[in-house]
Amino acid sequence: MNKLFLLLLPLLLTASFVSAQPDGPPNEGRPPLERADKPEQRGARFGQIRAARKAYLTEQLALTEEEAAAFFPIYWAFDEQTRKAKRETHEKYRKRAKNGQLTEVEAQEVLLLDRTLRQEMLTLRNQTEDKLLKILPASKVIRIPDIEKDFRRLLWDRSRGRRGGRQ
Repeated sequence: MNKLFLLLLPLLLTASFVSAQPDGPPNEGRPPLERADKPEQRGARFGQIRAARKAYLTEQLALTEEEAAAFFPIYWAFDEQTRKAKRETHEKYRKRAKNGQLTEVEAQEVLLLDRTLRQEMLTLRNQTEDKLLKILPASKVIRIPDIEKDFRRLLWDRSRGRRGGRQ
């Protein structure tokens, strides 16, 4: 019995150490991701993202210097207008949904807000595309949404520590 116990003891200890290991990839000595709480840190981070986005768009669309000089003021204006519209709609929705329960009338108002936002976004996108078609060929303009999506995916993967391809 003692021999059996002595043989099983190392096995039990090894099993407990193995099960105590954390799941998931190791952190490789990096500190955990922290949010920038200060506005200047947040502004610097968004400035870096904006610069990376500009470089990515320039590279993927193969923009010349003249095209880039004409493209980015229109692009950034569109970006700011869409952000503003989404932010305003979200604030209106949040005010209506304070208690977590919406009445039927409030729900209809939220749906109307959402519909109005989608219409504004469509109008804004159409106007921006018309402006861009004056400076870029249609073959480049049509690729912009896909390139933006790819950039967001790359940014998301990088923020999650997956520097390689998709997982």
